[in-house]
Amino acid sequence: MLPFRFSTLFALLLAFVALPLAGCDSSDDGDSGDDAAGCPTANQASGTFTANAGGSTFDAVCIQVITDGGVFNITGIENVGQTGNSNQEFLSISITNAATGQYSPPFGAIVAYSRNQNASTDPNNTYAGLSGTVNLTEFTAGSAKGTFTVTVQNNNQDQIQISSGSFDVTF
Repeated sequence: MLPFRFSTLFALLLAFVALPLAGCDSSDDGDSGDDAAGCPTANQASGTFTANAGGSTFDAVCIQVITDGGVFNITGIENVGQTGNSNQEFLSISITNAATGQYSPPFGAIVAYSRNQNASTDPNNTYAGLSGTVNLTEFTAGSAKGTFTVTVQNNNQDQIQISSGSFDVTF
């Protein structure tokens, strides 16, 4: 039964993370609501969102935060404007009924990590949170701060350790 649950969660993650990234295509004509760096301006946040993902540093250039109906979602994008480039990465964390505290994937905190923007067509580039912790240490109407360490896994059962993760954002 576990493979079905993981596959279902994986399909939901693919749909969930595609929405905040819809405006990240570098071929946009400038009317898409992107800023000068190519980051979508909708739900844009300022601050930091960093981690060590499989031995490489992830340092988000674009950060989006959505808070609606008790849900806190933060999505970070690195290497913006490199559509289809395997160096482009994104990381997303979502917590339902968010409040300060500790949350664990896969159901307490939904975590998604992707190596490139084409992950929606290649599920092996997208990883879902399998285990770990997300600590939401500050959560107000206009800011959030936290740390995280998680293990993510793709459909091939390949795993990546995401460690030393932190975010400190205002929105």
